[in-house]
Amino acid sequence: MMFEQIYIEYKDFIYNLARNYCTDSSEAEDLCHDILIKINDNFENFKGESKFSTWIYRITVNHCLNYTRRKKIIRYCSFDFFTDDEEHKQIELPDHTIDIEGDYDKRENQKKIQNALSKLPERQRAAFLLNKYEDLSYQEIAEILNCTISSVESLIFRAKQNLTKQLLKLK
Repeated sequence: MMFEQIYIEYKDFIYNLARNYCTDSSEAEDLCHDILIKINDNFENFKGESKFSTWIYRITVNHCLNYTRRKKIIRYCSFDFFTDDEEHKQIELPDHTIDIEGDYDKRENQKKIQNALSKLPERQRAAFLLNKYEDLSYQEIAEILNCTISSVESLIFRAKQNLTKQLLKLK
């Protein structure tokens, strides 16, 4: 597989996943570029023991986890970037009826969820996001996080418990 093919096929996924670890899009773009360079530089190290996409996910998650450790900054998850293809986004026409209270509530709820997600331990957050937002199986997540399936089950279970506790505190 040539680098151009990898770039076309995986850049959006890498960006979306990196965006979960950053507070702004330019930071995620920098991470995405760093990860793509790392993939290109290490392409010959891919042994074919797992799916190619799993190998890329593992590099992406590990790079993002290392990044957050280095920065030691609370990261937020943006739900706006979970799309498969920029071209297939729906164009929303402006709604002439303004629901200020509903929009405010929606933004406040999103901030609460982002805040709760940011407080999860790194591996719980990674497992939860890969399962819920990237729709990966426990097996795929185990390969990415380099752990067992039962560890993934435990990480996701604990993530749900911790999120529930965090969100109940806010009510």
